[in-house]
Amino acid sequence: MNGVEETGVTIMQLDAGMDTGPILHQIPDHVDPDVTGGELSEHLAEVGAQALIETLALLEQGDLRAVPQDDALATLAPKLTREIARIDWSKDAGTIARLIRARSPTRRVDGVGRRGGEALQRSCHRGTRGGGHSTDR
Repeated sequence: MNGVEETGVTIMQLDAGMDTGPILHQIPDHVDPDVTGGELSEHLAEVGAQALIETLALLEQGDLRAVPQDDALATLAPKLTREIARIDWSKDAGTIARLIRARSPTRRVDGVGRRGGEALQRSCHRGTRGGGHSTDR
């Protein structure tokens, strides 16, 4: 949704905080600019399974090293609300396209505007790879 080019999976040791424990293993991954949120989620689930297998192998070999996280680099993901899914038509086309892809395939985005003085609400969602639809209401 924000146009990031890199993501990944981190296996961390639990501690008292929320996602603050030391890093045990990481697998960075490139984000294709045309990937949908659903496709990325499925892909990262597979990468996560691989990361867990690799972490367990490192543990078994005695090569697992816990690396403290740098709190200065920590970021929090915003809560996904209905308002975040609302299309702001004043934004550039790339920003709008990323919002639609990020919310696809199971979540929708809503746009409200006017056409010829008539109120228009458009709901867009992409149900399958390469296909999609929008409906006027």
